[in-house]
Amino acid sequence: MVTLKKSKKETPTDKKSSRAKSHPAKINVEIIKKNDADAENELSASLVVDSGQAIKRKRTRITIIDEETAEVKKGDEIEYEEPPKKTVEPHSLKIHPKAEVLHTKDGHGEKQGEAHMAEHPAHNIVDLSRKHYAIHHKHEKEPAGKEKQGINLANLGFPKGKSLNLYKRIAFGFLVIAFILLGMVFYFMFTKVTIVIVPNQEKVSNNIILDVYDVDTASTSTTNVSLVGVVDEMIVTDTKTFPATGEKAKNQVLTGTVIIYNNYSKSQPLVASTRLLTPDNKLFRIKDTVTVPAGKSVEVEVYADETTELAELPPTRFTIPGLWAGLQDKIYAENKETLGNRKDVMNYVTQDDIDKAVKELKDSLTAKTKSAVEETNKGVDQRLYLIEESALSTKIDAEAGDEMSSFTVTMQAPVRYSAFSSAEASRIIKEKFMASLPQGKELLTFDDSSMKYHLNSCDAKEGSASVVATFEGKISLKGDAEIIDKKQILGLSKKQLEEFLKSKNEIAGFEIVFFPSFVKRVPDLVD
Repeated sequence: MVTLKKSKKETPTDKKSSRAKSHPAKINVEIIKKNDADAENELSASLVVDSGQAIKRKRTRITIIDEETAEVKKGDEIEYEEPPKKTVEPHSLKIHPKAEVLHTKDGHGEKQGEAHMAEHPAHNIVDLSRKHYAIHHKHEKEPAGKEKQGINLANLGFPKGKSLNLYKRIAFGFLVIAFILLGMVFYFMFTKVTIVIVPNQEKVSNNIILDVYDVDTASTSTTNVSLVGVVDEMIVTDTKTFPATGEKAKNQVLTGTVIIYNNYSKSQPLVASTRLLTPDNKLFRIKDTVTVPAGKSVEVEVYADETTELAELPPTRFTIPGLWAGLQDKIYAENKETLGNRKDVMNYVTQDDIDKAVKELKDSLTAKTKSAVEETNKGVDQRLYLIEESALSTKIDAEAGDEMSSFTVTMQAPVRYSAFSSAEASRIIKEKFMASLPQGKELLTFDDSSMKYHLNSCDAKEGSASVVATFEGKISLKGDAEIIDKKQILGLSKKQLEEFLKSKNEIAGFEIVFFPSFVKRVPDLVD
């Protein structure tokens, strides 16, 4: 139960005049609590007083105007305090559902309150500084189990024309704005696009010049891009005989072969130049001596007599005038094929024979040089040579038009050569090539088997040579290389992004992943 006692500090009249001079007080009721189940009308309150400059929380004076229930007289200022063993917990202001709250101001409120008390002596009026709240409380107990309702805030000083729906709409609007802002934050913070790029592999062919130094001069001349090897020269000589292909005709003779038949009981010998006569008296002679066995036949070569002017002779039967007339029908000759003219020719050297011979001998000299260089430099696997054609000497024992069946050509040339290790050369070439790659690219493969060397120059006296190396390899963009400028793709749609990536020669393939999946546009901000 609340204990009430009189204030001994000021009278109500002095208090009113004092408050009139000070700043208006803002008084909020934090607790109105029943302290005893049997005393429904007794209240306990803690007030917050704002004097304008400082905010203080304290127990303050309240005026109880109720002669029947209060232990003090009307208008007395009293102080109240909680019983020492009971703890007052903060609660919102709650009024009995059957109570009425009237807002009054200044002295008019006091007069109205006094008039109201005259009609309702059982009601309490609480004076809270310059604002007066009349609490009309009927002394009736609430039905058991019925929940108490809260105070109508509109009657406690809020503007009467504004309803709670307005404030609900305002709160809902702020909530919608908050969700929109949250969505924007989510979009800019979490939306992203991931592009997986497959770089294009570019096949390149290139050449690099290497310096090769002889072992005798390597100590003073070599660098990290130089090779140590052999640089020297030699004289190579080669000789070869070639046939003459030119032909000259001496005369034209009708020649061929015939078959001699012997139907007699004895063999018949025939000497060279034995005459054979055609039915129209064309004379031919046997080229070689021959014996025709009895009952057999022999094939022999024949030629026309000088007195016979005949281009060709079709198959016919020959008689042998030198035999006894009784044997000429038993021993005779026949030609199964047409006899024709045969050229009796003589060879001579042509210019084409000489040119072909020189070329062939030069190839032979090159092959001989290669064998000689390899034989001389067995310790290394790469051997290059250079034949000095300006110093090449060629000797031919015939001239064009000379009547001869063959001729001889001799060729001699100084040869300069260089020999070195191909493994060491490949290492140096690879290092030089990687150093020359454009920024952002790397070497994927280097084909040693495709390496080709050419001796560009060779100075045996200085002991140095210049070698041109040609090779092939594959290059590609580095994994950390920036293939595209991110600023160029900001805000692009998926289709625009695909077209942009396809236009890049450095890209062989790509994959685009948007997050979240419903987003189909590149964000407008770079990570």
